[in-house]
Amino acid sequence: DFAESAAELANLLKRRDGLVSRPCAQLATQYALTRERTLLREQVDRLRHMLSNESLGLFPDYQKRLQVLHKLGHISDDGAVALKGRVASEVNSVDELVATEIVFDPLLSELEPAEIAAVLSALVVQDRTVDSQHLSLTPHLLEACKRIEQLVHALAHVQRAAGLELDTDAYVLERCKFGLVEVVHEWTSGQPFSEVMQLTSASEGAVVRTPARVRELCCALRSAARLVGDPTLYRRAGR
Repeated sequence: DFAESAAELANLLKRRDGLVSRPCAQLATQYALTRERTLLREQVDRLRHMLSNESLGLFPDYQKRLQVLHKLGHISDDGAVALKGRVASEVNSVDELVATEIVFDPLLSELEPAEIAAVLSALVVQDRTVDSQHLSLTPHLLEACKRIEQLVHALAHVQRAAGLELDTDAYVLERCKFGLVEVVHEWTSGQPFSEVMQLTSASEGAVVRTPARVRELCCALRSAARLVGDPTLYRRAGR
């Protein structure tokens, strides 16, 4: 990027040297007037946008969402991005608020890598109808699933308290799809794919796609763990 910028600057300087207006005695004055006129035009455009219906229509919702971010600790009192906000910016494949709360909760650091992958599958499953036939989970996984559901419920409560129109039950169901938790746990633990498919009625494509999305999420959480300074989560998410 620096090399391209330097080359562009050199090209502009070369073009400037060839301009016939350079010897003009009033060049500096004319340039200052042109610059001032350009800045005023930009300011007028900004003010027109601020007064437009497009800008004002979403402003109340924007204020409510800012209130949510402030309540959750993503931004400080003066509007600066806090550590939680920086962590949320690392995640783009699932709900950033949910993923951030999970990172700052000791939940994942207490789980083994296969259990982490299994729990995170609840956030990346896209088909709401996916369901396990057995859902026989270890005590650790059951506790982790309950904890995630509690975190999502708390997030829904904060958003509703800020005035956002939100269906709590739908919000939780959309972000807590535990249908493939057992499947992902068994597969990442080394069980054959043919045996794993006996645990669910989901299609093979859905089962295969889920670990790929979990891996993408783990990479994001690994970067987030580095920001937070959690070496345990950093190691386990990378495995």
